[in-house]
Amino acid sequence: MKDIGYKSLAYEYDDFYRNKDYPREVAFITTFLKQRNVCSLLDVGCGTGTHMALLEKEGFHVAGLDLSPEMLQVAKMKVQGKLHKADMTRFALSETFDAVICMFAAFNHNLTLYAAQDTLKCFKQHLVPGGVILIDLYNAKNSGSKVDQGKEVERKMEWSYDPTTQITHSSVSYRTSHGILQSDPFMMRHYSADEMRRLLLNENFSNIEFWDNFTDTPGTPSSKNLLVSAQKV
Repeated sequence: MKDIGYKSLAYEYDDFYRNKDYPREVAFITTFLKQRNVCSLLDVGCGTGTHMALLEKEGFHVAGLDLSPEMLQVAKMKVQGKLHKADMTRFALSETFDAVICMFAAFNHNLTLYAAQDTLKCFKQHLVPGGVILIDLYNAKNSGSKVDQGKEVERKMEWSYDPTTQITHSSVSYRTSHGILQSDPFMMRHYSADEMRRLLLNENFSNIEFWDNFTDTPGTPSSKNLLVSAQKV
């Protein structure tokens, strides 16, 4: 069954990530945004809308964007803001925002520098002058496997990192009461701080900073989650 993880099992997604520390992440995001006087923001790769819903509770006006209509259907039950189905590399909305955020390694699905540049260009086009971006990058360069048990579905993930291409190849299988359903494999590209800095400078972003795993600690090459922030000139 194709793309089972984001389609048929979209309603299981939140259960698989029930132990993810969304409140801690949102606390960091909230502090970051309020320090920069952000009122409105666009959550690109919003998925099922958990970050979006928590940020709405903090008083922000939030819109969401995702490529998966099934994930957006779940988000629709949790959020108040507008939801848009679109590809992050080529979207055009009729409004601009004080900030654009891109969480949970969504940016890593840009498998080439060209795609990453197109995505940043779209982010910039949807920012007001002086607006900011905050991107959460998956930065763990390793191989391994794990099993997650949902309410009705067991998920096994296996991944392998290729340092030559900077791409992690992953496969996911789901075991249900009806047997095993195998999803298509997916890939994520890793972006170093130097690469991100060059990409951002190419779009004339300024005040580029890196953070370690939703903390005030500066990001390093070994940060599992490398957050990057920048400002539109």
